[in-house]
Order: sequence, then structure tokens, then C-alpha cells
Amino acid sequence: MNKKKMIVVILFTFALMISSLLLFAKPEDLLDKPAPDFTLEDLDGNSVTLSSFKGYVVLLDFFATWCEPCRAAIPHIKEIHDQFKGQKFVSISIDYRESKSKVKSFAEQYHMDWIVVIDTDGKVFEQYQVTGIPTFFILDKNGVIRFVQVGFSTGVTDKVRQKVQELLAQTLPQTFDFNLQASPQTISVTAGQQATITIKATLVSGTAKQITLSLTGLPSGTNYNFNPQKITPTSTSTLTIDTTNLNGTYTLTITGTGGGISKQTIVTLNVLSSLQAKVGFYPDNISIEKGYIFKINITIFSGASNIYAGEFNISYGSQDLNLTEVKSGDEWVIQKINNKYVFYRNPGIQVGDKSTLAVLTFKHLSSSKRNNIYINLTLFVAADSNGNDISINLYPNKVKVSIQTSSPPGPSPGGYTPPYRKKTSSSKIYFIIIIIALIIAITTFMIVYLKPSIIYGVKAYLVDSSGRIRISIKDKKTVIGRENFVNMVSRDKLVYITRISKGGHFIIERYGKQYYIIDKYSLNGTLVNNIDIRGKGYVKLNHGDRITIPGVLELIFIYKK
Repeated sequence: MNKKKMIVVILFTFALMISSLLLFAKPEDLLDKPAPDFTLEDLDGNSVTLSSFKGYVVLLDFFATWCEPCRAAIPHIKEIHDQFKGQKFVSISIDYRESKSKVKSFAEQYHMDWIVVIDTDGKVFEQYQVTGIPTFFILDKNGVIRFVQVGFSTGVTDKVRQKVQELLAQTLPQTFDFNLQASPQTISVTAGQQATITIKATLVSGTAKQITLSLTGLPSGTNYNFNPQKITPTSTSTLTIDTTNLNGTYTLTITGTGGGISKQTIVTLNVLSSLQAKVGFYPDNISIEKGYIFKINITIFSGASNIYAGEFNISYGSQDLNLTEVKSGDEWVIQKINNKYVFYRNPGIQVGDKSTLAVLTFKHLSSSKRNNIYINLTLFVAADSNGNDISINLYPNKVKVSIQTSSPPGPSPGGYTPPYRKKTSSSKIYFIIIIIALIIAITTFMIVYLKPSIIYGVKAYLVDSSGRIRISIKDKKTVIGRENFVNMVSRDKLVYITRISKGGHFIIERYGKQYYIIDKYSLNGTLVNNIDIRGKGYVKLNHGDRITIPGVLELIFIYKK
């Protein structure tokens, strides 16, 4: 083995040992315990699930192609595989995070004619607490780990062969096992509504035994009920939760215990506050000249963040006014369907508590004889993202438009100035020249002396699903790691986030007005819109992109200019 490969092996083994020490776990701790189940893809693209081999003695080999001891062990694994072929025995070699093409070429070279899978994210290695490679596990016919060996030497082959023969000869009674599932796995209700979840226990093996259901994750004093609380697989129970005093998102753990084993299933409960919003015209009283064009807004004064979609309608005297344009606010999309205006959120844009829904442009008809004209908001209904109705306080729902007959006119309150012109004096021209010179001087100062972030007006944040800012991206290069999330996630999840002192889990960098993200160091990986970016270099970040550390947390990238 050359020096470069030796260094890689040493560093890999050292990293695994350190992470194992941090978690106070080692492979031997799994002896005589049920083997953690997994599903991985083999070299032909087929899914391989460990639990599907119940009734077989299983040899698990954790390896990597660059590992010299792993290579030395392969002919001996083949010898054992060939010896017990045709019996209730299966061999599975699990590679650590290498490309399929590389592992496939390696398997062909070493004549690995048994099952070879790839642990692409390293989670199975973590489940089995692997501290060095190769590591071998032998499972009995009930999927219980009966043999653990870390490393390889010439004497290991005889130990493995002897244990496989011993387990093949055993006739073990099937142990009781069951699966626990919840439906739905995510549920959203308005505070005060009852949340209903169905729990199903399915018999996997052995003789069915009664299990008892329990629930954690709710605040103390919350009322809930399992009906029934004790069930025998295969059967179901209904969990009901009173959400009267709840508000926010809760991660619920439902546990079934019986026959000496426990199984869990996770449910996310979103409890929305009793949703309200205030909507009306702005301004609600304007004065214009005859024949003028003017604008008024339909504004959501409060509760805009609760609204996902809805519809509205307006009325006005068609003999007095002509509605020339209905323009949606930046956060919304508006379409006219039949005689109503339907609106919904603009995807990818964050909506605050207050928002301009629409800008209405009217032209006063010169033929109109009225001095006062009224525009009415006759309909406004809205719903949240789950289809729940939102209570709307509609005020002011009327605009009074007063028609002036005197001239010359002033600016229209709606923001439009009519084509009235007055002769410009030479002093005003000099004043305009001075203003332009000042603007040029200030702009030059900003470009030379101030940071680009001030010039561009760039603001970037990482926010959670509720819109709360978790991390502000202030510098040109921001390294984000475990230290950023100490008060955000539980300690058992922090270990999956790479420390800033180790290079960070991921880095966000700004070049000009554009932000990029890169993951060079993390073990657990980083997903941007569900695509793993680890090892893919710099990836462009857009407003609204979702950044996920798998199994730990999800944040949303907000980029405002």
C-alpha cells in the first residue's frame, strides 16, 4: 500500500473512532441486539432491505475500495459465501459513500458475486457504530446480531465460518415483532379543533402480543386519548388531541410497547392560531380633477401571512369611471375569472403581516355629471394553506372620490400627476444641475469607500418554517456549523452538524449581488431543494431555496435587495 493510500486509511479510521468516542458507542455494543434495519441500492439499482432476509443467517461486511485490509478480506468472504451457497445464508458487503461506477468496477475485479450495496450518506455506518473497516456482523435467523469483528486477520475466517455453521444449525422460534405506523404523519388544524390520528400496529413475526400505546411531545396538561390504548397487532387505534391551548408546531412520538420490545412512529402536529385578517382600501377618500387617472390600493393591513388564496370583487359606477388596470402586489398573483378576481401567493416570496394585494387604476369619464363617486369592495374571502377560512375584517370597504372643477390641478392623491406644465425658470435649471452633481458625488463615495453590501442593499437570512430569522448572512463569506444551532436543535441532533472549527457544515459566499453555497466538509451532507450538494462545488442560491441538513433541520434562504 503506497503512502498516500495509507494516510487516507489512517485519517478515515481516526475520524470514525473520534466520532464513535463522541457518541460513546462502538460496534460491540450491538451484540445480542436486533440489527438496525436499512434499505440501500445494489449495483444494479435494486433496493435491498435487511429485514427481508428474516429466516436467513446474514453476514454483513462494512468496507471501502481503498481499504487494504478490506481487500485482503474479500477472497475469504468469497470462500465462506461459496461454502454456504444454497443454504439459508446471505452475504452483504456495504461500501462507504463511493460512486457506483467505482464500486462496480472493484466488485468485478474481485469477483464479488454476492450482494454489494453503497451507503451513500453514511447513515448505515452510523447505525452500526462502525469505528474502523473492515467490520463484520453475523445475524441469526431472527435478525439478532450474534457476532461482531472489527478488523481482519487470518484467524478471522475460521471464526466467521464456525459462527455461520452454528447459527445455520439452530432452529429458533420466531420472536414477536411488529411495526407501528401513524396516518397522517403531518397534520395541521386551527387551535380549538380536534386533531385525529390513526395508529396501526402490524404483526411482523411470532405470536401476536398486546401492546400499550403512549405519547410524548405535547405540553403538560394537554388532553389526548387513545381509543383503545391497548391493541394486539394487526389492529388500529385512534388518537385524538384537544388543541384548545396549543399554538405552533409539535413533534409527537407515539410509542408501542409489548412483548419485550418497543416501536415508535413520529407525527408532526401544526396548530394554527384562530386566523384573522384586516383588509380594506387605501386611500379611502381622494379628490381629483375631471377626466383624471388615479390609483387606489386594496391593502391587507394585518394577517397577510395567514392568507394563502382567496377572491374579491368591486363595484363602481361604469357611467362615471373606467377600470383600466388591476395590478397585483409583489407577493401575489391575481387572475380575473368570470366576474371575480381570484388571488394566491406568489411562489417563493415571503409575505409579511401587512401587504399590498392589488393596485387599481381608474380613469374618470369626462361625461360623468356626478360630484361624488363611490367604489365598493363588495366581496373578500380568503383561506390559509390548508383551506381553512380566515375571518376578514373588511374596513374601509368604500372609497369616496370627489370631483373638483377648479384648475390648475395639483398632484392626484392616488399618485398620478396630470399633464399640467408651467414654464421653468433658469434658477430652477441651476438647482436641478446642482442636485445631479450631488447625486454623482455621493454615488462615487459609496462605490469607493463603502462595502458592496451597502451599495447593493443586499440582505440575506436563513429563516425557519415560521419565518423567524435564525441566521443573518452579513459577510461576504459566512461559515455555518454546529455552533450556530446550539439553541435551535436538540443535543442528540447537534452531533450530525459539522463544527465551524472543523470547517463548518456548509459555507455561504456572496459574489457581487449573487449568493452561493458549498458543502466541502460535512459527513451528513446538505440538501438544497432536496438535492445533495456535498462535493459538487459552488451552487447558486435563489430567494426561497430550502436548505436541509438531513434528519436535523430545514431552513429557507431569504434574499432581499
